Amino acid sequence: MKLSQIGELSLLESIKKKFKTRSKDILVGIGDDAAVLKPESEALLLTSDMMVEGVHFDLSFITPYRSVQSWYP
Repeated sequence: MKLSQIGELSLLESIKKKFKTRSKDILVGIGDDAAVLKPESEALLLTSDMMVEGVHFDLSFITPYRSVQSWYP
């Protein structure tokens, strides 16, 4: 299976089905790019995203470092 064949949202749905049990520490679970956990007294926002050459940046005119800076100034 390739991500390009099923798409990001379908992949997330298949992962959700495999992990049906949810901890009380998870306020907002798996989603597009973030989750909210509360392991102690404060909530914690976790996020992750992928930068793909040819989709998010083009090395012929920008470096990966500069590309990340444009998303997260």
